[in-house]
Amino acid sequence: MIKLASGRRRVQYIYPAHVGYDEPLDANNCSVRALSNVTGLPYEISFKGFERVGRRTFKGASIIQCHAAYTDAGGRLIDVYGATRQAASFTAITGVLPMQSMTLKTLLLTLPAKGRYIAVITRHALAIVDGVIVDTGPSKALSRVTALYKFD
Repeated sequence: MIKLASGRRRVQYIYPAHVGYDEPLDANNCSVRALSNVTGLPYEISFKGFERVGRRTFKGASIIQCHAAYTDAGGRLIDVYGATRQAASFTAITGVLPMQSMTLKTLLLTLPAKGRYIAVITRHALAIVDGVIVDTGPSKALSRVTALYKFD
């Protein structure tokens, strides 16, 4: 956040380079969109992958479902970050101990220029392709990253 002269704070946003895949006939589908955008697979294929692990149309994916679908698609969990409930759930499922808390802005500054990643932030998932966010709308720069998957 940026502190204004009035003492109030203004939220900084990171705007995606482009929208990538979207499916108007589904909602709460950020994890499926992120998988489509990072792999280049059609939305329907990514949806089927999530359906196999228990996700249903119009329902968000659980951490267990995200982890299963991302690893089935060739992703590997790089790290878990912070001390949030979401990070604790990732740790319980994967056994990966959390690193120090990290914001989306800091993550983008530390990632290599080339590479395909899915960042799970507080209650959302988004694709990062070659250092650029691919998502349907802006994300708060200070959103906490809870997990990072790399796709080779």
